[in-house]
Amino acid sequence: MEILKKSFSDHMIENLCCDVKDRDPLNIILADKIKVKDFIKSYYTGDDKIFDHILWTGYDVKKAMENLKSPCVIKPNNAWHRIKFIRSEKDINPILRTELTLWLTDIRESWEWYYKQIKPGFIIEKLMPNVHTMHRVYVFGGKAKLFFNQHFDVSKNSLHNVPDNTFYYAETGELIHVSWDGTKYKHRDFDYKLLSEYAEKLAQFPDGPPPFVRVDFYLVDGQPYFSEMTMLPDAASRHRFSPDDLDYQMGEWYRECL
Repeated sequence: MEILKKSFSDHMIENLCCDVKDRDPLNIILADKIKVKDFIKSYYTGDDKIFDHILWTGYDVKKAMENLKSPCVIKPNNAWHRIKFIRSEKDINPILRTELTLWLTDIRESWEWYYKQIKPGFIIEKLMPNVHTMHRVYVFGGKAKLFFNQHFDVSKNSLHNVPDNTFYYAETGELIHVSWDGTKYKHRDFDYKLLSEYAEKLAQFPDGPPPFVRVDFYLVDGQPYFSEMTMLPDAASRHRFSPDDLDYQMGEWYRECL
């Protein structure tokens, strides 16, 4: 049957490009870096420390500027890869105010539909270590099945990846020999059991776990910090696997949870 040939990327693209009537409004809440925290707190009864890195959220430029204290970062709540690093008081200046003001109106036509429906605002977070890892946990039907770990060095105030930084791991923490954008294999130990536990708890939505959700964490000194959550990962493009067997395996996991 044709459906059996669909990869996970195929399903994600279909969900992204579906008719307006078929869009899941929950995607708007999950993609909103302000509202997702309240959504999680409506059902999650675990460790509140996962939000300790969040210093302030709001929609007003003046108040955002007043709440900036170095070191920290400020991000818009309705976009990705927009971030300003505040490492000293001199970074809190009129140029920054102008850019934050622009963020409130710079809603681009090419953005995913759910980003365009979010009220623009700001989120201020503690600055993570210069070299850190983003752990993206792929949860299918409430079960953590895959880890997508990306390593960053932000010492130059950008989100550019470190060389060969992106790796997939099985639910057992074992490195999967699938490259992403040509990265080379290099195993790095991490606490996959702890991250699975937290991700699976956050995937227990009030109406039950969705067929798929990706839950992202920083992990610093053994403490997970929630970053974001999405049911449409890498929505603007296909997963760039080589070989693509994992993409089709994930497609099977997704269909099993529908």
